[in-house]
Amino acid sequence: TGTGKELVARSIAQWGRRKDRPLISVNCAGIPSDLVESTLFGHERGAFTGASQRSQGVFESADGGTVFLDEIGELPAQAQAAMLRVLEEKRFSRVGSTSEIEVDVRVIAATHRDMEAMCEAGDFRWDLLYRLNAMTLHVPPLRERLDEIAPLIQRFIQRSGEENQRPGMTIDRAALSLMEQYTWPGNVRELRNAVERAVVIARELEIGVEDLPQSVRDLALSSTQEIPRFTFSDDGEEAGKEPAEAGEYDLRGEVERYEGQLILDALRKADWDRAKAADVLNLPLRTLARKMANHGIRKVAYEQEEE
Repeated sequence: TGTGKELVARSIAQWGRRKDRPLISVNCAGIPSDLVESTLFGHERGAFTGASQRSQGVFESADGGTVFLDEIGELPAQAQAAMLRVLEEKRFSRVGSTSEIEVDVRVIAATHRDMEAMCEAGDFRWDLLYRLNAMTLHVPPLRERLDEIAPLIQRFIQRSGEENQRPGMTIDRAALSLMEQYTWPGNVRELRNAVERAVVIARELEIGVEDLPQSVRDLALSSTQEIPRFTFSDDGEEAGKEPAEAGEYDLRGEVERYEGQLILDALRKADWDRAKAADVLNLPLRTLARKMANHGIRKVAYEQEEE
């Protein structure tokens, strides 16, 4: 969610051979269950209460073009059967009609759900999944696209500055660094909202740390907490630790030390891929990032000194 699925669909439509034909986007999660088939396939006058006139559905309107079905996993069971028939036969009937309409439509479907798990649970049809799954494009979360954060921020600052009559806005290095470290569970949508908020509330033309959302600022606070800190090199050797008083070992300190070692071991096994390490530790990625900051764990590469 929030990764830019619709932008991908629009790019496919704009650069494909159907670029001069309609692109119609539908959020399956936003349609009342009793209106899904009418929305997708249209209805005849009098087909149901409130159907005062004939109406074309999405597929009929998009003939020759592209239909983008976002959150396809939310499609009700009855509509799944009708969708499978359209994909197989390229024909459908409006609700309340026995006449068939033939269409030529490319379908792009998107979801953030585990569709195979839904099929195993009986919430989605295997045959429809197989039919939809002719080609798969994985749109990774923003935490796996760290090099895109800075240019996205600059683009959002420019656009939001123009919309809010604040042209020439910039962001200082500290704020940008924090935003690049944050894991953005809401992906690009959350990043865009954070930038738009900062543009509006910033007192100066430069966005600072104080203008960022609390969730991002908490990252800075967690890295300055007064707790025992460890620094580890890439080979796993402990590079330094704040010394305790001689002969004193308290339970909290030992637990924190053990936690730091567990995190380091998981990172090494995952080749320093934070997302994989978080899965190994059964932790949210944001929690792992905070704990790494708390323990001072970071990957350090040492170059061999010339003799």
